[in-house]
Amino acid sequence: MNDQGDHKPLDRQEADLLIKDKALRFLSHRLDRAAPVFAFVSFGAMHEPYYHAKIDDDKFKGERVPRTAAFNEDNVSDKPSYVRNLPKLSSAAVSELDGTYQNGLRSLMRVDRFIGEASDLLRRKGEMDDTYFIFYTDNGVHFGQHRFEHRKLQAYEEDVNFPLIIRGPGIPHGVTNAKLVGNHDIAPTLARIGGANIPAFVDGRSFLKLAKDPTTPWPRTAILSERKINRWDMLRMKGKVYTRYEEGGKEYYDLAKDPYQVHNALGASDTSYAAPDRATLGYYEQRLDDLYSCGVDGPLRCKEAEDAPLLPQASVP
Repeated sequence: MNDQGDHKPLDRQEADLLIKDKALRFLSHRLDRAAPVFAFVSFGAMHEPYYHAKIDDDKFKGERVPRTAAFNEDNVSDKPSYVRNLPKLSSAAVSELDGTYQNGLRSLMRVDRFIGEASDLLRRKGEMDDTYFIFYTDNGVHFGQHRFEHRKLQAYEEDVNFPLIIRGPGIPHGVTNAKLVGNHDIAPTLARIGGANIPAFVDGRSFLKLAKDPTTPWPRTAILSERKINRWDMLRMKGKVYTRYEEGGKEYYDLAKDPYQVHNALGASDTSYAAPDRATLGYYEQRLDDLYSCGVDGPLRCKEAEDAPLLPQASVP
């Protein structure tokens, strides 16, 4: 830990507790001043080996990885070759996944307690009504879906689609919004909350108005997800995903029909999962290329690339 130049090695077992205590101490001191306060608090949970407090040893007993249609998938013949080559998980492997899942939940109790203690502190200081919380993670993980054991960085919903939670002044309680938001939108949102300007070179956009009013126009129709080393890039659209792999192979899923991505429409024999026509597939390819080349100095600004029509113009009804 680097605290204003004071370097201290962390014991991994105690790291999250130390982060929690440091963050609460920082907030306690700064909230007594007139200036606004920003705290970026990042925890190790939930990462292996899932350190957690002893009082949580018995929590979540009996919890299992959700047995969705994707879990230990029966037929992966429509998937890319590296998935097709995966054997089904053994009963021992499934049991280990369930245990890992339980420990992951236990480790998150430290994060949960920090949020509770930070909220109590803000209430005591009279600042809760003027405070925004943004709760986010940098990636999702899979626990047995599509025959993968426990890891991350795969081109499936468990790994690339996860919730962003925001609460604060003017934001309605309990509202869920399915519009496309990415991690590049967080910094512009924080800037807008703090009254700062957003530089022209920033690709993302503030979602503060959208959080306050779900009817706010949000023109983004697609967003880029990728794993640069090895490997795949994905055009994420509202309710649809198109993925291409560096080593060959493509996938397309209509998540309204196939939320667990069991039937790749570009490889499945079941014709009820219709693939896009050739023109649309070509358009998706072009959109991925546009998202790679966009930027202040590129042929397109990234907002233009993200806000393009969902389908090629000739295909729009």
